[in-house]
Amino acid sequence: MSENLLTLTIDGHEVKASADSSIIQAYARSGSAITANVGCMGQGVCGSCRCMIRKEGEREVTTALACETKGKI
Repeated sequence: MSENLLTLTIDGHEVKASADSSIIQAYARSGSAITANVGCMGQGVCGSCRCMIRKEGEREVTTALACETKGKI
């Protein structure tokens, strides 16, 4: 893992992750339980890991696939 860690807030929980980790990888590595049948785990074909993303200090909310979106968005 890279020394440059980001802090992500996922479902109200702070998660530390390297910038090259996908959101779902960061969540899994934090020890949090992944919902059964989340999907493809990186192929981006099922869409079941769609999440809402808002950068700190910004008002705009976008959606993305957690399996494809890296921590540094």
